[in-house]
Amino acid sequence: MAEITGVVKFYSVSDEFGEFSNFASYPFALDGEQWQTSEHYFQAQKFEDKAYKTKIRKSNSPMPAIPNSNLFMHLVGAGLC
Repeated sequence: MAEITGVVKFYSVSDEFGEFSNFASYPFALDGEQWQTSEHYFQAQKFEDKAYKTKIRKSNSPMPAIPNSNLFMHLVGAGLC
């Protein structure tokens, strides 16, 4: 295990500390919905329409969640991106 000094950086789930990434697969339930990753949840929160949120929530992995949310960016209010 690496010595921890200063800032802990993480992004890729395959890198050191990847378990802290918003892309890491740690499903959770919130408001009666099951979310595969926190990235799924983050992307879905850009929208109020339940159908858009559901499509993003049901993406197979966090990577498609981003393009799925981008499909609906024209519906996002100013300053929410």
